[in-house]
Amino acid sequence: MKAVADRLFFSATDLSNFLGCPARTRLDRAEALEEIGPAPVFHDPGLEVLWKRGEEHERAYLEGLRARGRRVAEIPLPSPDLPYEEKWRRHAEETLRAMKAGYDVVFQAALTDGTWVGRADFLVRVETPSDLGPWSYEVVDTKLAREAKGGALLQVLLYADLLARVQGRPPEHVGIALGGPEPREETFRVADYAAYFRSVRDRFLRHVDAGASSELAVAPEPVEHCTLCGWQQRCADERRDVDHLALVAGIGRRQRSALVAHGVDTTTALAGLSLPLDPPLEGVSAVALERIHDQAAIQVRGRRDGKPVHELILPVEAGQGLAALPEPSPGDLFFDFEGDPYALTHGLEYLFGFTDAAGEYTGWWALDRAAEKAVFERFVDLVIERLERWPELHVYHFGTYEETALKKLMGRHATREGEVDRLLRGGVLVDLHRVV
Repeated sequence: MKAVADRLFFSATDLSNFLGCPARTRLDRAEALEEIGPAPVFHDPGLEVLWKRGEEHERAYLEGLRARGRRVAEIPLPSPDLPYEEKWRRHAEETLRAMKAGYDVVFQAALTDGTWVGRADFLVRVETPSDLGPWSYEVVDTKLAREAKGGALLQVLLYADLLARVQGRPPEHVGIALGGPEPREETFRVADYAAYFRSVRDRFLRHVDAGASSELAVAPEPVEHCTLCGWQQRCADERRDVDHLALVAGIGRRQRSALVAHGVDTTTALAGLSLPLDPPLEGVSAVALERIHDQAAIQVRGRRDGKPVHELILPVEAGQGLAALPEPSPGDLFFDFEGDPYALTHGLEYLFGFTDAAGEYTGWWALDRAAEKAVFERFVDLVIERLERWPELHVYHFGTYEETALKKLMGRHATREGEVDRLLRGGVLVDLHRVV
């Protein structure tokens, strides 16, 4: 979102952010109009790597088009020193010239209607008449993801809408060129999704207009989009200031909604609730309410006393909770993979790290496919050797990733099948996430 002399310009990212969290749209609007300070910007090397790989995927798609003999017009970016509106105007004019010239492909095409701006990765010529002549264009965007997502589809639908204004007719299809080990292009019929796009766009514009006469939301409900948002810390601080119910560990959104409807809107209020409730909360079982009530009480007591508070509230049963932990063995290992799903096309498990019962850490690196196989075999052989010495040992890990990755490496490299099967069938792997 960008403001020029109090006039707002929007992009496909703004639409996606609105679907993720309407509160973010209000904050972005206020930032653009300089009503509040800018959102913090954090350096994320991981995002930089994904950005670079996205560019590589885009270039590979472009070279594939050229290899098929397609005539490509690559639209240069205007000077960054130009005013914002002038920059987009010139960029769009260059794009239109290439379209009128009938190029097979227009790369980095600028599209704007004076309010919305966007830069489509590719406009691909089709032999359907339009105001341009006996041809027209369809939008294709490259995405590193391995499946088409709603935000990506919304983006190309916006470009299709802007393109329709330029060529005098909407494109029949839009495409998303996906990444992964087997890149493929998914095509969507614009008419099937146009009504949805218009609905989202119109709701977004109404929401932005309403922001001109309303206060910014304080301590908005946390959503999945929070992890991608620069305003995350601001909202988190506000929730702590108001003692938001979201601070209760393990509480769900539906449970929070039911409690607020009952007049309970803070962690402290939940902790002080007298149970059982009559009438009961709609959509929240008595057992679930008791659990989050007890959790809130523990947290409030910890805040009051200024120290962590722990309570074991589950009965001690074999195989449940901490009782799921096996007896310790001097041969135990604590294991963790680090992997990159985009490296070397099919992904790479590049670090095998483990600590033994004495606390000694070992890290084995694998920076290419051959090394990955060698280190995988070395690790499995180590575990099997230790099993011969300590038959009761276990390999502890946190989450399902390690077990899944071992199976994947066994299949990828066609090696150590019997040994991995022995580990799995013997219950040697212990997922600490399930325990806690």
